[in-house]
Amino acid sequence: MKLNGGLYKFFNGHLENKKVTIITTASLEKQHNKYAVKANEDLKNMGFRHGDFTDIEFDQPIFF
Repeated sequence: MKLNGGLYKFFNGHLENKKVTIITTASLEKQHNKYAVKANEDLKNMGFRHGDFTDIEFDQPIFF
């Protein structure tokens, strides 16, 4: 997977310490949308351990 290799290289292989969020605002099903669920699974499989969903219409975004 090209994305996996690119992210791994960009973060020098330390993905488990990085935080990611999937923005679900445009989806009617929000975090239950099958594509959002798949994206979350893919990010976990890449090595990210701190993932979340954010809906900028309703959630207060947290900036790191």
